Amino acid sequence: MRQIRRRDGGYILVSVLVVMALLAALMAATLSLGRVNAGAAIDEVARLKADALTEAGLELAAFELFDRSLDPHGVNGQQVRFDGGTVVLFVRSPAGRIDLNAAEPEMLAALYRLIGGKALSPDAFAARVVDWRDADGDTGKGGAEAADYASMKLAWRPDDREFQSVDDLKALAGLPADEFQRILPYVTVFNPGGKLDVLEAPAEVLRLASGLRPAQVEQLVRLRSKPNEANLAAIDELVGGDNKSLAVAVRNIFEVTLEVHPATGPVRRDVVIVGRDRSGNRPFLRLG
Repeated sequence: MRQIRRRDGGYILVSVLVVMALLAALMAATLSLGRVNAGAAIDEVARLKADALTEAGLELAAFELFDRSLDPHGVNGQQVRFDGGTVVLFVRSPAGRIDLNAAEPEMLAALYRLIGGKALSPDAFAARVVDWRDADGDTGKGGAEAADYASMKLAWRPDDREFQSVDDLKALAGLPADEFQRILPYVTVFNPGGKLDVLEAPAEVLRLASGLRPAQVEQLVRLRSKPNEANLAAIDELVGGDNKSLAVAVRNIFEVTLEVHPATGPVRRDVVIVGRDRSGNRPFLRLG
């Protein structure tokens, strides 16, 4: 049983979540035996056990990030053992990635060059992203609006609203699947401020941002590898408070990957976006 002390004096008993879910699983399986074959019931028990481990691991990650205010690097790679298996936590901040809804066209074009895109010109890629997310029907230079998608005989149309998920980018006119896959690690829809967190962004993305010379990026990467008080102060000075594309971000949203290793059954990976609930009504918000 894993027991965690809360600041309000109560306790979170993470293993209780697992026990409750396992009881629900056994009950569901027992009821199922009267209607379906035993193999299907066993599979359902295994699925519900994995669900319980996922939820327990997510609760723990959110507690450490929001209640204990741990740095995500302090949670990343943590292995949590429960009675029913082990959960490995991987945490990163979306603020280290380029937001499809907030990035300037210059940043989007630079990203396309970074991944070695060939199907479109960098400016056309940027224009098509902007045409997808803006509310008007005006086509930017090299861009594409609904009429252009129709002329290309595509089955879908741009929404003329913000990207709801990075997966929406799959439908961008002219973007092949392999280029989408190369872009995917660098983008998000959960960094609405648009500035890149210099403590999280990959070095190759920092090089795309304005305001830092290549030597300064290398210096920043060295400093953040040992995030002590002196190095963080040096990073603040290096970035400056008026930088338009970089910041030492306040982290209120995290991407949590849970690698679930049940005692029996296959390994499972789940990715969940969690945010701080400022109302105080819930421990955290599940955003995606």
